Amino acid sequence: MGKREVLTTLLVPFRFPEILLTGFVFELGNLFSITVTQGFVQFPPLSMGRFESFFVHAVLAWLLLAAYYLSANRWFLPRDRRHKFAELTVVALCLLGWRFYFEYGVRLSADAPHYFAQAHSFLFDLDLDFANEYEQTRPRIEIAQNYPIGLALLSLPFLTGAHVLVRVSGWMGNDFPSEGFGYPYETAFELAGYLFASLALVYLLRTVTALLPLSVATLGLVCALLSSFLAWYMVVEAGMPHAMSFAWSTFFLGYWLRLRPVKRPRDWVVLGMLIGVAAMVRWQNGVLVLLPLVDDLLDAPRSFRPATLLGAAASLTFLPQFIFWYQTTGNPFAMPTSGHEVSWEQMRLMEVLYSTNRGLFPWNPALYLGVIGLVLWLSRSRRLAVLFLAGFALQIYVNASVGIWWGGWSFGGRRFDSCFLFFVVGLAVFFDFVRRRPLIPILATASLLALWNLALVRQARSGLVPPDRLVSFQEVSRRSVDELYSWLGYPFASPANWLFAARYGVSAEKFDRLFGHEGFGNVRLRFDSDAEPYVASGWGVAERDSRGEWFRWSVGRESTLLIPLREQRAYELTAEVRPLAGAVPNRIGVTVNGHVHPPKPVSTSTNVKWVLAEENWQRGINTIVFYYGRTAKPSDFSESTDSRELAVAFHGFQLIAIPDDD
Repeated sequence: MGKREVLTTLLVPFRFPEILLTGFVFELGNLFSITVTQGFVQFPPLSMGRFESFFVHAVLAWLLLAAYYLSANRWFLPRDRRHKFAELTVVALCLLGWRFYFEYGVRLSADAPHYFAQAHSFLFDLDLDFANEYEQTRPRIEIAQNYPIGLALLSLPFLTGAHVLVRVSGWMGNDFPSEGFGYPYETAFELAGYLFASLALVYLLRTVTALLPLSVATLGLVCALLSSFLAWYMVVEAGMPHAMSFAWSTFFLGYWLRLRPVKRPRDWVVLGMLIGVAAMVRWQNGVLVLLPLVDDLLDAPRSFRPATLLGAAASLTFLPQFIFWYQTTGNPFAMPTSGHEVSWEQMRLMEVLYSTNRGLFPWNPALYLGVIGLVLWLSRSRRLAVLFLAGFALQIYVNASVGIWWGGWSFGGRRFDSCFLFFVVGLAVFFDFVRRRPLIPILATASLLALWNLALVRQARSGLVPPDRLVSFQEVSRRSVDELYSWLGYPFASPANWLFAARYGVSAEKFDRLFGHEGFGNVRLRFDSDAEPYVASGWGVAERDSRGEWFRWSVGRESTLLIPLREQRAYELTAEVRPLAGAVPNRIGVTVNGHVHPPKPVSTSTNVKWVLAEENWQRGINTIVFYYGRTAKPSDFSESTDSRELAVAFHGFQLIAIPDDD
């Protein structure tokens, strides 16, 4: 008997891995029961609070799973031991996240009431009339018929389990409503997405470790999970479809990657079933079907059997959605887009990636590194890297075409949930790249220190840092960060913010408040601090006059405003100005997007108006430049020490759309 066999016999004399696995599953059921009934139903009952009971059972579940892994002979192989430890780490994170969801998760927020209405109607009413569901959940609008039904169908076993627990709780003397509404049912509905996503995370780890070293694969997965929108939609808003969408997209992509090249017909059928479910959770997941098909065509360009098998299986799996559409619209192929209209002409490709209005990269910096990693992977695994980047590009294309491209009320780039596997692989490649080049983090640190010192030099040179007294480095740090941010902008919005700054002649930080702005219909601007995003070059700081009203001086011969507009049409432009006493009389003209309009005289406080035709304007950001006949320095004609070249003070600005002729 070998050494490993002796250790196994000593540690696990009764060979009970099945018992341990059963115990783990039983404890998961306990955790579900505690969460759904707030601790009223648990086996065995513990005389402590619901959160403490959850913690005890979660620890016991993890220990049972660890013991199950330990009971297998292969635990003693170093490679398997490391893999099992990585999986246990992911399971521990999922159990911890479950605990946070139990206490802090928001029940039925945002779009969740519509999906819950579907699920409740399917299970309890056996119809497609959602009126009674909406009477209980009271969302802002009633559009359950417009949503895919995958999340609702997949949650039905969990709702059934909650109903059983509510009945058991009633027998134990606890008064829970049993009509399918309320905390137990809402919680069970949301746990469906959480638990499927947790299972997908373990499956994702196994998939990525088949492609890349275990250490960077694990680090990439944990980093992507904790640094992206997925953590939010698993823990805070679990009733949204994104955790479930991530899960089934991962099952589809992982199954393909673990089997490629896919040869057996039954595997193509399974792939079709998986993508059918994924598309039934979120329709845009269906575009991922192209990846394994293209991969297969590159190997067998004349074979169409895989596409036939996959398409048939996907269509049959998607059949419940076809039936739902037929019952609600009369057309089995009518994909409703109400509220999410698609426009292929006005796509917002850059905004969906870089805008601070829920753009993917600014809100999820780790995923930016993941995309960089995929580009780096081209040198080592060209075909897969190209396919992953193509899959990501397809999702960009779809998301950029939707009218509400930012996703409405959302946390980060949530609509990229189906790309999570790509991001994890990319992060793992990026971490592996850095690990093999230790000078990179050293150079990055040295560069940051040099920039910090440069900002400190500028503060000392301008007198902001006293030369001979104690210094508040809290203030120094704040000013340094502000200055560095003004120079470079948000790192994870680059290079888009640098290009924006170069185009409009402003600092990179202006990008945050303007790029992706949906635009105004009419504009009424007071020149206080709220005007800061829209003032570009040629302006002073916001000041108050003797009446307490805000204004800004024009500085130099030109002053530029950047005004985002919702649509291109004719506008009346009005500038409320007061000329500088030493620059009277004066003249003020305006240039709009390069269209020059003649100046008008200004001698006293007045409203200067221009009626500007539609061709002057554009949808999006408009560059409005005011130019002046003369400027003067207050120090030349008064006791003021102000040596700026000033022309007029702006007290207000407005653009009013001119109604179209009937």
